[in-house]
Amino acid sequence: MAAVISAVSCMACCLPFGFAAAAGAAGLSVVLAPLRPWMLAISGALLIFGLVQLYRRGAACQRRSRWNLAIFWVCAVLVLAMILMPQVVASLLADGIFTHAAPTGQPRLVEMDARSMEALKAEFNQAKDEYRVIALFSST
Repeated sequence: MAAVISAVSCMACCLPFGFAAAAGAAGLSVVLAPLRPWMLAISGALLIFGLVQLYRRGAACQRRSRWNLAIFWVCAVLVLAMILMPQVVASLLADGIFTHAAPTGQPRLVEMDARSMEALKAEFNQAKDEYRVIALFSST
């Protein structure tokens, strides 16, 4: 019993901070959206600076290891992907990498048309005596 009370009190203490952090991150993304071109330009400039530091003759990095090069090129690819195809990256993050199977008999939301949406609504409304949750996620 003490463990249950401890777990509930811990969740009551920390869970609101999790919701606040999620709301804050969402709000911050709205505020920073107009600054996106500037942040991408700064990222590009810093990548160029890193490239010069890694590959010039009198290198600032005394020991250029494989890890340094790998981390640099992974970051370069990520920044270039965000600059050249931001919607593709957002789609991969939202649906491509972390895909979860839809419940049996339910099509994936990306494949839903008006008819399957009506069937989902009818099935949702029929289960009025059960707990029901609908979560809507956007790839943008």
